[in-house]
Amino acid sequence: MAPVDILIVESDTSLLLMLRDLLAREGAQVRTAADTKTGIEAIRNQAPDALFVSLDLGCGSAHQLAEAACGTEGSHGVPVVLLAGEHTETGPAALEAPLSGCVRLDKTDPETLSRDVRLLVRRFMPLSGPPPRSSPPVGDGVAEEALGRPISLCVFDDLDEGVIMVGGGSRVIYANPAAARLLERKAADLIGHPLTIQFSSSSREAVCEMLEGTASTGSERDLHLVTIGGRTLDVRLLQPDIFLLREAPRTATHPEEQTTKEQELSLLSEILDHARSSLPEEAIFPFLLEKSIEITNAEAGTVALLEVENGERGHLAFRYALGEQAESIRGIYIPRGQGIIGWCVSNDEPVIVNDVLNDQRFFPWVDQMSGFRTQSILCLPIRSEGEVFGALEIVNKQAGDFTRKDLDLLQTLADAATFNMKTALIQQRLVSQRDYYSGIMDSVSEGVMILRRDHRIADINQFFMMFLNLERSEIIGKTCHFVLKGRDAPCDDCFLKRFRIFEEGKDGSTIVELPALDGDVARFRVTGTPLEVRDEIINSTILTFHDVTRIHRLHDYLHASASVASLLLKGQDIRGLVGETLEIMGRAAGASRCYWYENRRNGGDDEHMVLQAEWCAPGIDSLQESDTSRRRSYADGFSRWLNAFSQGKILEGRTVDFPEEERSVLESRRVQAALLIPLFVRERLQGFIGFDNCTGARPWQEAEINLLQTTANLLSKAFEHDQSLKALRESEARYRDINENIYDAWYLHDMDGRFLEVNPAVERSAGYSEEELLQMRIQELIPPGFRPQFDRYLRDLRDKGVAEGVIRIRAKNGDQRVMEYRNWIVQQADGSPASRGLVRDITERMNLKSQLKHAQRMESIGTIATGISHNFRNLLAGIMTNCQLIQMKYRHIPEVDRYTGEIFKLTRAGSDLIKNLLQFSRKGSTESRSVINLPDVLAETHHLISRSFDKRFDIRTSWPELLPVYAEPSSLSQVFMNLCTNARDAMPEGGTLT
Repeated sequence: MAPVDILIVESDTSLLLMLRDLLAREGAQVRTAADTKTGIEAIRNQAPDALFVSLDLGCGSAHQLAEAACGTEGSHGVPVVLLAGEHTETGPAALEAPLSGCVRLDKTDPETLSRDVRLLVRRFMPLSGPPPRSSPPVGDGVAEEALGRPISLCVFDDLDEGVIMVGGGSRVIYANPAAARLLERKAADLIGHPLTIQFSSSSREAVCEMLEGTASTGSERDLHLVTIGGRTLDVRLLQPDIFLLREAPRTATHPEEQTTKEQELSLLSEILDHARSSLPEEAIFPFLLEKSIEITNAEAGTVALLEVENGERGHLAFRYALGEQAESIRGIYIPRGQGIIGWCVSNDEPVIVNDVLNDQRFFPWVDQMSGFRTQSILCLPIRSEGEVFGALEIVNKQAGDFTRKDLDLLQTLADAATFNMKTALIQQRLVSQRDYYSGIMDSVSEGVMILRRDHRIADINQFFMMFLNLERSEIIGKTCHFVLKGRDAPCDDCFLKRFRIFEEGKDGSTIVELPALDGDVARFRVTGTPLEVRDEIINSTILTFHDVTRIHRLHDYLHASASVASLLLKGQDIRGLVGETLEIMGRAAGASRCYWYENRRNGGDDEHMVLQAEWCAPGIDSLQESDTSRRRSYADGFSRWLNAFSQGKILEGRTVDFPEEERSVLESRRVQAALLIPLFVRERLQGFIGFDNCTGARPWQEAEINLLQTTANLLSKAFEHDQSLKALRESEARYRDINENIYDAWYLHDMDGRFLEVNPAVERSAGYSEEELLQMRIQELIPPGFRPQFDRYLRDLRDKGVAEGVIRIRAKNGDQRVMEYRNWIVQQADGSPASRGLVRDITERMNLKSQLKHAQRMESIGTIATGISHNFRNLLAGIMTNCQLIQMKYRHIPEVDRYTGEIFKLTRAGSDLIKNLLQFSRKGSTESRSVINLPDVLAETHHLISRSFDKRFDIRTSWPELLPVYAEPSSLSQVFMNLCTNARDAMPEGGTLT
C-alpha cells in the first residue's frame, strides 16, 4: 500500500521540521511549502492525500490552498487540517467554506499537536469528518458518544472512564487522565510504550487478542484484567485501536492460594522473563514490587535506591511505591543508615519487624510526611554483582506476621529480578545511546552530514531533508556536490581539499552558499571533523552546517548602520545626504525601494506626506513618476498611518494583510511587503522611512526591524543635530555682534588673573591689542597703590563666587582709568574654574561728578557772596555818602578834595566788584551793554591786580589810548581778571605777565 502523501504549507521552519519528522516516522510521504504560491504549485504538480495549512498565512491564503486541493482533478475531496496559531484571524472569513469543513488544530502546544497529528494519521480516516467505525457505537457511555463526533482529543480529557488509543507496535499514542490514574502512571510515561506491559502476565494474552482483532470489537462483555499495580479493571475494545477502561471491584485472594509452589514458580518465571528482557528498570522494579505485595498479601511496598553524589552513594530515595499514599511516598529522601530500610542497606542484611513501634531503628518521619501508618516491615537489600544499590520494603501484612518463609520467597524473587540486570542495562544503554545520538542528529536545528572519503553521503539529519525537500533515500549514497549544488564533478573550491580533512585529519571551517527552496541563497558555516579512522586512514568525516544567513544579514544591517553614522557625522548638509543614506539602508534590508516622506501641512489642519528622497533597486519603478505618490494626504485612506506614527508605532507586514484601501495603493506600486518606520525630530513627528519588497512577500524579522529602526534614529538625530547647529550659529552670530559692539568691557580670566578672552571694549579701555592682553595678567594693569584692593577682589571671588566694585587701571599710554566691575565664577570646558567679568569705564563720569561738586561748591560760595555783597554794598553806600558830604563842606580845601576823590574812586570800584560778584552768583541785576573805551577797563584791571598779585610777578602793560567796544564793563573786567588769575596760577614760581 502506497504511503499517504501529505503536503504541509507553513512558514515556521521549526514547526515544519517537527511535523515532517513526526509524519515521516508514521510512514507518511511528506512534502513542504513555505508560502501560498509554492503550495499551490505543489498541489498542481500532484494532488496530496491530505493538506496541512497554517492559518498564519492568512484566511485568504488558506481558502486558495483548500480550493486548489479540492479542485484538483482526481483529488476526490482532499482532507484539510488547519494549523491555528496565536495571531490567527478570527473574523467571519475564517468560518466560510471551505474552511468550515476542515479539522482545526492548535499549533501553539507542540505536545498536543503531536498527539493529535499522530491520531489522525494512524486512524487512516477522512480528516474533515468523523472517524470510521467497524460497527455502530455500543453502549450509552460518554466515550462511545465522543467517538461519534469529529476527532478532537480534548473530548476525552474530562471523562471518568479511561480511554487509550494504540498505534503501530501496539504502542500507546494517547491516554486520557482517567486512564493514567487507573494504571497508576503518568500519561507521558504511557505514551510510546506497549500496552501489554501495563497488565500482569495473566492478563496479557487477553490484551494481545484484543490488539490482534480476535476479540469482537464493541462487545458488551467487559474483560476483567489485572494491571501491574495489582488493580483489576474492566476493559472493553470500542474500536480496533481504542480501549475503554473502568475500575472493577477487587476480589481478595486467599493467602494460602498465593503461596502454593505452582504460583511461586509461575511468579519466578515471570520475574526471570522480565529480568532477561530489554525492559528498563522503570518497568522491572514496579513489576517486582507488585508481585512482592501480591505474594505476601501486604498493604503496600516501596523500592528505595541509593543516589550517587560526587561519585559516591549518598541518600536513599523512594523511587517506586505501590499501595495507599504511594504518590506521597514516591520521591522522599532519607539519610543513609536512617530507618529500618537504611539499616538494611548499610548492613547488607534482610530484616523482619512485625512491631515497628518497639524497634529503635524505625524512622517515623516518612509516615509523618506521607500520612501512611506503618505497622510491620519486611525489608531485604537489592544487589547487583555483589554491590548493594537499594532495598525492597514490604509494609503491613494484612493477615498475620511476616515470616522467614516470606523473606526467603521475596529474596528468591529479588535475586531473580536483579539477575543479569546489569547486562540488560548495558545493552539498553547502548541502544539508548544509539537512539540518543540519532535523535540528536534529527532534532538539532543545524544540518549534520556524515561524508565518506569518496564524498558520498553516509547519513544526514532531518534538517537537510527539510532544506533540500528530499527523502533520505534520495540523498544517502549520492555525492555531496550533486545533492547540494547539482554538480556531477567535485567543486573547484571544495573546502575538504583545501583544509585536507581526509589527507591530514585537520579540522576545517568555511562559509558556503547553497540555493534555498524559496529561490534565495542560504549561507552556512560548515565545520568538518574526522569521524572514522581505520589503519590510520580517515574514512569519513562529520560536517556541521550552521545557518548563518540571518547572522550575515544582521551583520549587513550593523555595517549599514555604521556606514550611515559615519556619513552623517561628516557635518555636511544632512538633507543632501538622505539619498545616499537610503541607498545604504535599502541594500542592507534587501528591499526593492527605500524612501523618505516628510510631513507637511497644506495651510490648514490637513497633514500631507511629501516624498523628499528615494532609492530604487534596478528594474523597480520610481515613486517620483506619479504625482499621487510624490504627495498624498493622510486623510486619503492613510489616517491609520498617521495615528500609528504619532504613537511611535512601526507598520510592517505583507501587503495582503493591510486594510483594503491601503492595499490597493501598495499593490499599484507592485509592493508585496512593506516596512514603515516613523521619524521624530525633537519629539515631533517629522515623517517616516519606508521599505518596499516588490520581488517577494517575506516580511522583515524583529531583529532586522530593530536594526533598521536604530539606523533611522541616526537620521533623526542627524536632523536634530543639523537644527542645533543652525541655532548655534545664529546664537554665535548674535553673541559676536553683542560682544564686538557693546560699550562695556567683557572678558574672561583664570583664577591667577591671566586673560583668556577679551572683547574690543577691553582693548579700547586698556589701550592694548587683543594679542597683548592675552599674554598679560590683570595685575599688570593695576597701579601699585591699588594691588591690595585686587587681592581682596580675588578672595571674594573664590569665597563668594562673585565680586563687584570700583578699581583703577593704568592704560598703555599711562592714563589712569576708573573702572566699575562685576565678576562671577564660571566653569570651563575642561572643568577648571574661571571668572567672567563685565567692566564699565566710569572715568568721565567721575570727572563730571567732580565738576558737579565744584559747581555745587561755587554755587554755595555765590550764595554766601550774595549775602556778603548786599551788606558790604550798604557800607560802601554810607562811605560814598559821607565822602560826598565832606567834598561839599570842604570843597575849598584842595587837599581834602583830593583825598575824598580818591576815597570815592575806591568806593566806586568796590561797588563794581560787588556787582560782579552778584552777577557771578546770578543774584545781581544785569546791566545793559554800551560802547565803552577798552583801555579804561584794562587800566582799572591793572590797578587791581598790581596791588593784589605777588611781587615776584612783573606786570607789563601796553594798549592804545582809545579802543571803543560794545560790551558790559563789569563782565569784561571779570574776563580780564580771570585771564590774569589763570596766568598767575600757571606760574607758581613767578614770572612776567604781559
